[in-house]
Amino acid sequence: MKKLAILIALVFLILSIHLVVRVELTALSYRRTNAVLLERKLEEENRRLKSELGRLKSRRNLEKLGKRLGLCPPREDQIVFVGR
Repeated sequence: MKKLAILIALVFLILSIHLVVRVELTALSYRRTNAVLLERKLEEENRRLKSELGRLKSRRNLEKLGKRLGLCPPREDQIVFVGR
């Protein structure tokens, strides 16, 4: 009878450990999936921001913005070259 009780306790312990490991594995899998989705989202946002930065820094955009602000191209005597 004592051996049966020990066997039942041992089986219960093994099943409990198996269940805990499976639950942790499932949680880890969900975290990994979320991390991959976040990585994709951030990569897409990075591409979008780089594209927007290129557009904002373009000569065409800067000239248009300068005109809106009432600026004009500098005269020859206003240009100063700085050595490298």
